[in-house]
Amino acid sequence: MSSSIQHVFALILLALLLTGCAGARENFPGYELPETADFAVPEPTRSQDNTPPDFGEALALDEAIDLALQHNPGIKTQKYRTESARAGWREARGKRLPNLSAEGTARHNLDDQRLVGARAPGEPGTWSDDQFGADLVLELPLFTGGRLVNRASAARLLSEASLNRLGRTRKETVFNVTSTFYAILEQRQVIDSLRFSRKAVTRQKKKIQDMIDVQKGVKVDLLRVRVRLADIEQQIITEENRLDALHRLLAKQLGLETEQKRLPVKGELRFEEAGLSSKVPWQTLYAQRQDYQALQNEVAAAEKELAAARGEYWPQVNLRGAYGGRWAAGDSVEQPGASDSEDVGSIGLQMEMPLFTGGEISARSARAQANLYALGESLRELKLQIRLEVQNARDAINADTKRVQTTRAAIEEAREALDIEQLKYDLGKGTIVDVLDAQDALLRAETNLARAKAAYNTDLARLELAKGNIEVRRMEEAEEKEVEES
Repeated sequence: MSSSIQHVFALILLALLLTGCAGARENFPGYELPETADFAVPEPTRSQDNTPPDFGEALALDEAIDLALQHNPGIKTQKYRTESARAGWREARGKRLPNLSAEGTARHNLDDQRLVGARAPGEPGTWSDDQFGADLVLELPLFTGGRLVNRASAARLLSEASLNRLGRTRKETVFNVTSTFYAILEQRQVIDSLRFSRKAVTRQKKKIQDMIDVQKGVKVDLLRVRVRLADIEQQIITEENRLDALHRLLAKQLGLETEQKRLPVKGELRFEEAGLSSKVPWQTLYAQRQDYQALQNEVAAAEKELAAARGEYWPQVNLRGAYGGRWAAGDSVEQPGASDSEDVGSIGLQMEMPLFTGGEISARSARAQANLYALGESLRELKLQIRLEVQNARDAINADTKRVQTTRAAIEEAREALDIEQLKYDLGKGTIVDVLDAQDALLRAETNLARAKAAYNTDLARLELAKGNIEVRRMEEAEEKEVEES
């Protein structure tokens, strides 16, 4: 072979190597990997911007949801899993395409070997113990018993399932943030009620002390008021601690690392009675649940995996073509008319048929079938779980509505009862125990109203989550659409 042909081979090999290196650096087409996601850098040394955002004077629920959708680590984890699944789909598709590779060999033989086989009787040849070779090899699968097609289909279905899991993770995050947000508002109202009650009892304590000073009061009444005041103080401490824990939980859900003890949460516990329809469109509801869709895709992918496993019983036929050169080195022996370099080429079909695999294929098929049955039962279980979640949420909303209505009326009655008991005590016709009981009843009514309102708003969000109707930001939905189209 001439030196010019050798140069051509060298250039082809270099181009293939550069192409392979460039291909290895391609990013996933649907998402831009952030600069901090450098997987070549060890985890402890990755740079992360943990500076908490500036909330301004207050943090509304919509703003908290937006922050969670941007920074929640659970969502980011599922994003990378989606990227991994889509890369797996691309890998499975690539196995069905022609594979062009460069192969090189360097071989030392104990005895001199002919460089290439004789192509005609009496053809002169070259013998050498050191030989080198370089080939361009093209391989194309022609028939695989459906293995590659089914595995590519399974990978596509798993990619779609992962995308649905991402959507469900976002909706669950929205619900979790909403639930925590309402719990914080509830806790604030409970603490406000306790503080108001503390003020009232403190005023009562001062009034009794003034009466004792002029020898008109009873010391045992003062002791009872002090005990009641200490009990309220203990309740305030407990509820304040719970409020701090809720703020820490909200910061975690927002994906923030902050030393700020409490976030500037702003909002009100509203109550607007929702009219629930008596009929539930179950089939439409199943279609809206992205975790149900994901599991359906996983079941379909398991069917494809089972078909691929069974396809391994069939023969595999590949087309293989190669073209390259061979070179003799060292002390070679050349017959007259022979050369120390030759070009070689071939094309043909390869067939591989499994005859005995020790039960490997049957075991793989059995495992795929068992996995399919397990996923089928999981899908049936999820269907029952969805019905349970929707029905429980509807019942909870109805119960919460009655609690709010009942507790509102109870507050008015408790205030009236407190005024009566206070007046009776001032006139000397009642006891301090009756006054303290009336104050405690009012406190419990106000606390119950706050908890009922929070439960009502949370259960409304829970019902929307159970129905798959929780909305996320338009930007997030557009991102999902972009990934799906890619």
